Amino acid sequence: MLAHLETKLAALSEEEATRLLARWPEIVARIDRLAETAPERAGRGTGRRPTLDDARRRAREVIPAILSGPDMLSSQQVGEILGISVQAVNERRRKGKLFALTTTGWSYRYPDWQFAYREAVPGLDRALAILDENGYSRWRIHRFMTTPQSGLDGCTGIECIRAGDLEVLERLAIGVGRGDFG
Repeated sequence: MLAHLETKLAALSEEEATRLLARWPEIVARIDRLAETAPERAGRGTGRRPTLDDARRRAREVIPAILSGPDMLSSQQVGEILGISVQAVNERRRKGKLFALTTTGWSYRYPDWQFAYREAVPGLDRALAILDENGYSRWRIHRFMTTPQSGLDGCTGIECIRAGDLEVLERLAIGVGRGDFG
């Protein structure tokens, strides 16, 4: 997880780093709150196994926090990064060239992991197509891109894409889609 954070921080522009530092106390407070409530949210420490209701309750708590995080960008912010209109951002999303999660009210939030140097990470569109073809939901794609994967030697999906190793990503996605790996 720390390597992922270091990668994200290194990719920030000076302006983005300044904005992040201004929000640092808020970010630390959010991390502290999540750490304090992690066992309860996961159903641990209760003497019982987590249930589907526990998972749904956790999703209702976690999803809004993820979507409102500083690493989630609006269509307008993405347009500013890429130098294109909001309409062009939406068109790229519809064509699978950009990744977005849907919020309540049918607006979209774009995770910042997909951008580098004022453009989408090269190979992102192909990776998104591979994952989509293998049955990955939007949330599963987000988790795949941001969580170290044993099938990628501990790298996240986005790190694999940045390294240009789409063949390994494709083999893993196909295998998981078939149920070969967990």
